Amino acid sequence: MSLPRRLQAGLRATLSLSKRSVAISSFQVTWDCHAAALFDAVANYALVRMLLMNEIWSPYPELAAFCATDKFVLLSLGLFYASVGWLWPKKWCDIGEFFFA
Repeated sequence: MSLPRRLQAGLRATLSLSKRSVAISSFQVTWDCHAAALFDAVANYALVRMLLMNEIWSPYPELAAFCATDKFVLLSLGLFYASVGWLWPKKWCDIGEFFFA
């Protein structure tokens, strides 16, 4: 059984990453890690409201669980991206190659 042609073309395009797309994805992962910090702040706020102010009703437990889950997903993505970049064989290049090539 073979894959549909559109799916094959999409997989081929995904596997042939250019330097520019790698640079763009690194900026995306950076902003994802910043979003994880915001999720952490919101989860901490919800936990403080629950634990110190004894407000254990509806929005706070769900909000803390949602934000903590998203935080760990985004940080895991960043750690995976960093470890792939560390383990991937690389050659030295100028930063101008990424944007002006």
